[in-house]
Amino acid sequence: MLDVEVKSKTAFRSCLFVWRKTMDLHDLSTKEIEYLIEQYIHNQVHREILKRRLLDHVKFESLAEEFNYSTRHIKRIVYKSQDILYKRIESAEFSVDSFILQTER
Repeated sequence: MLDVEVKSKTAFRSCLFVWRKTMDLHDLSTKEIEYLIEQYIHNQVHREILKRRLLDHVKFESLAEEFNYSTRHIKRIVYKSQDILYKRIESAEFSVDSFILQTER
């Protein structure tokens, strides 16, 4: 399941939380992830970075070169943007039904 060496209960909980959140995103289709990004990430550059990371699986270093940011700043953008998406998924503001209704228009 979770192949990580953990030295404390707090670290284990943190690893488990990150793993669970990652699995939530992997359960969504590409179109659903793209819809979430378009709906809830308001900065255009942040949207592009997150799409390249989540949908195209581009590494942080490559994104840093492409967008002319430091790797650290790219990670910050990705993690904060993912946090926004996770909160929307967990709060049930996003559902597959709302996605279907939006894409049919």
